[in-house]
Amino acid sequence: MSICIVLSIAVVLDLKVHQMDVKNAFLNSNLDEEIYMVIPEGVWAPPEMLNVACHLNCSIYGLKQAQ
Repeated sequence: MSICIVLSIAVVLDLKVHQMDVKNAFLNSNLDEEIYMVIPEGVWAPPEMLNVACHLNCSIYGLKQAQ
């Protein structure tokens, strides 16, 4: 029902509508194994943290174990 309202508003206001497909993203699910990662490029962190590995407590989007 809500998609009909959004599309109706788009037609009335002569807006473009884009479609995208999103697979299920399991965020913050529990991990059965220990996973470590470095801080991703572009994320601000104090200089002393740039060469440190981070232990993940929960899964994050795109992680193979996030199922």
